[in-house]
Amino acid sequence: MFIEKELKGIDGVGDTVRIDIMARNYLSNIFHNIKNRCLNKECLGYDSYGGRGITIHQEWVDDCHLFYKWIVENIGERPDKSFSLDRINNNGNYEPGNLRWATPSEQALNRRASKSTCNVIYEGERMSQSQLARKLGMSRQRVNQIKNRGSDKYTIAFL
Repeated sequence: MFIEKELKGIDGVGDTVRIDIMARNYLSNIFHNIKNRCLNKECLGYDSYGGRGITIHQEWVDDCHLFYKWIVENIGERPDKSFSLDRINNNGNYEPGNLRWATPSEQALNRRASKSTCNVIYEGERMSQSQLARKLGMSRQRVNQIKNRGSDKYTIAFL
């Protein structure tokens, strides 16, 4: 299956190119893994995906070529092999508007934290001390200082 895509150069002139989306083997592997995690109760990752209600856009389930086409046309080719497909809203589904290419460090910031590590409440949101440090633009050591000494500037509940 081919799609046609217009690519514009610096001069603004567009060239139409044909992209063989079936040749995108990495997209096929990604889609297969997503389907397994979301739909196959025997898959090791099912509990973290399908088991907690994460689904796949039904048109993509019915026709994987629509998934490939959406990826290429909307978020583009994978920048390099270090990037992986990421759900922007980690509690959201695999659907148009909720996917992006992300680096390993971006993916690490977009994870559910377990209740044992979510030991801080700041502005009504439960989070880890590392998440709080990122949110406030400070080091983890500074968060520990606030925990031990308190702060007039921040109202933080440590659990």
